[in-house]
Amino acid sequence: MKAKGLIILSCLCLSMSSCGLFQPKVTSLIIKKYPPISTLDSVKVFKSGDTVPNSSEVIGIVNVVDSVCRRDVKYDDILFWAKKEAAKAGGNGLAITSYITPSSHKGLYQEMDGTILHITDMNVYPNLPNPTMNIVSSTMNSEMYLLSKMNIPHNTFSINIGIGSFLGEITDLNGNEKTPSFGREFELKYDWTSKIGIGFGLQYSSYKTSKNEYDLNISYFAPNFVYRGGRNKLILGTEVGLGYFHYDETNKKNDVAKVSDNIYSKPTWNYDWPNVDDKSTKPTKSPIYSNSGIGYNIGGSLEYMVSKHIGLGGSFGMLAGIIPNKNRLDGESSVLVYTRFKVTTGLRVYF
Repeated sequence: MKAKGLIILSCLCLSMSSCGLFQPKVTSLIIKKYPPISTLDSVKVFKSGDTVPNSSEVIGIVNVVDSVCRRDVKYDDILFWAKKEAAKAGGNGLAITSYITPSSHKGLYQEMDGTILHITDMNVYPNLPNPTMNIVSSTMNSEMYLLSKMNIPHNTFSINIGIGSFLGEITDLNGNEKTPSFGREFELKYDWTSKIGIGFGLQYSSYKTSKNEYDLNISYFAPNFVYRGGRNKLILGTEVGLGYFHYDETNKKNDVAKVSDNIYSKPTWNYDWPNVDDKSTKPTKSPIYSNSGIGYNIGGSLEYMVSKHIGLGGSFGMLAGIIPNKNRLDGESSVLVYTRFKVTTGLRVYF
């Protein structure tokens, strides 16, 4: 029974220690020591946006980590241990370079990092050099950058509208080259992002344009490989995908397609064609050329998080499709490549 009681007591102590019920874990690296500071009130704290005095000297760094098991632990409690470590090393200044809470990174602990300073003159002289301030600012910026990367939402749903244009001329259903006008872009996207910024997504994209001679509709559906990273409330993203590409072209002219003078041929397009031997007849509806193939996309995006769940953003990229062309009037088979650039903007929903 005594052995069993000792085991239970040991497990309880270990559990209490891991939950930080005794004290947070304090780690420091001291490069130069001064006589210890007797009172913690003598250790001046500098937060983000504060300017450290010109006479400041970096004598070490400190890290304080406390488990989330201690729900009652506040910022001042973590700061107490950081100041205590600074005073022990003879530092009368402490520049807070980062403070992480469980809610800020969805972790199981809270953590504080600080730079320990020894200051001989507490005054700040703006016109004099301040090398220590440059060091502290650089550390703060790097910490904020790392923290902001942790805040990238895991799930993002996007809806975008914009414009797109083909790169150069394209070949129409008769084998003729033409330059389409700008078209309307519409996009739906879903992205899942891991803690390190790498993830996967799905996207649906459509392009529509219309001219006097024809209507052009292109659809694209593909899985994406994505990377998303950010700073503060800005999120930068890149994507690469490979998927299904579908092309529809409607000829608005209701006359029989003419291959050469006084010679008419019945193409294999999917529409109701009349008796081609009768030159006076007309098609009952406009010819439609429809085909599918493989598409690929590459692009980037920039977003601003308005709130925890809502954001606004814009994206740009290139989308290309490769499809076989077996229905030309001249009977030849070929491969058509359609490449367009697009710029869109829209709403983001994070969850």
